[in-house]
Amino acid sequence: MTNLSICDLEVLFHCHCSPEVHPRVDSSAVQKSYKLLEECNLIENLYSEETESEYTTTERGRVHIKQLCELPLPNSAWIDGNGKLIDLS
Repeated sequence: MTNLSICDLEVLFHCHCSPEVHPRVDSSAVQKSYKLLEECNLIENLYSEETESEYTTTERGRVHIKQLCELPLPNSAWIDGNGKLIDLS
């Protein structure tokens, strides 16, 4: 199983949302993210002279983004020393 870093996720979302070249495309971290995302079949290189960006998300990448966007926000709760939920309402 591959764990994605924050940079990897940023690059994935950038490839999905923006037709422009990533603003830090020349940094080694972004280059590593492009390589990993391509190896995981989340993005693909579609260079053409009509587009500025060379990458777009694959079907797998689009499904993964959908999955991430549908994750519920986390909840928090206060628990006392006996393991009982403290109701603040």
